[in-house]
Amino acid sequence: MIDATKHGAKGDGAKDDTDAIREALAEAGDGGTVFLPLGTYRVKGALNVAKRRLVGELIGDDCTRIQAGAPLRTVLLAHQYPCAIDHVMVIASGKDERGQPWHCESGLWLWKATHSELRHVRVAGGQVGARLEFCAHLSADVLRTGGCESVGILLGGGNGARLTAVQAIHNEGDGIVLVGHRSKVYDAGRVHVDGFVTEKNGLRGLVIRDAGSGSWSNGIVEGNGSGGVCVEHSHNVELQKIHALGPGRLFDVCGGTKDDKPVPSQMITFDRVTAPRGAAITTDQLDSVIVRDCYESSHQRARPLPVTLI
Repeated sequence: MIDATKHGAKGDGAKDDTDAIREALAEAGDGGTVFLPLGTYRVKGALNVAKRRLVGELIGDDCTRIQAGAPLRTVLLAHQYPCAIDHVMVIASGKDERGQPWHCESGLWLWKATHSELRHVRVAGGQVGARLEFCAHLSADVLRTGGCESVGILLGGGNGARLTAVQAIHNEGDGIVLVGHRSKVYDAGRVHVDGFVTEKNGLRGLVIRDAGSGSWSNGIVEGNGSGGVCVEHSHNVELQKIHALGPGRLFDVCGGTKDDKPVPSQMITFDRVTAPRGAAITTDQLDSVIVRDCYESSHQRARPLPVTLI
């Protein structure tokens, strides 16, 4: 394990630690580990953690911070090779000399980083907080984003990804977006998420688009600006034990088009989801959805959650 402070990293939030951390990553080599003790490490260039494990320090609720000192394309990246990141918070926004806010394009960007592992990773700010593209068999345990200019967590593809304890809170756009692609640009099959919270995002809490054969369970979707869970042109998706509150359509299923022809969503299962009285599962085609034990949560005698054709 290489301690980045041995290469001159200060972690005081003022000194530019970019070169020191890069030197530690280079010394660690493929498969090596770089340790960042508790502190705030200011960087003015992206840190490539491909083929490396980057380990921060967690004490109580505080953890190692990596703070962008300029509007970068991304702060941490791994392209084409796996990485592992533990106990790190990325701060991907700031203010210029005139006090004007800026955002990095993303705080964390993994691309084709198959079998990567994220544990206790937080991203604050950035246009997109965590951008995880083509990351088959990604494993994430406690991934949190907030304060992003657009999307909190973008899962572009991710065949076989498994995530637990995921949060997207107070982002200006959608909270969590899983997107596949009908042209196979993304493969978004068999994505499984157990335990997620999307709260107080500017648009929708959770968007699942052009995806298939996955499950989302044990979720809270609350107080998002224009909707809760939206499933678009997807198939074989199961939504289990999700509670939704807020404005807009809380559970919405719709189709799409291919070659200028309408194509519906198929086999979207709602199992033990709840919403306040007056809410409904809305869909543009009734045979797109399967409903099991879904109820209004605010009624003394729990009534079945209706399915409404729109």
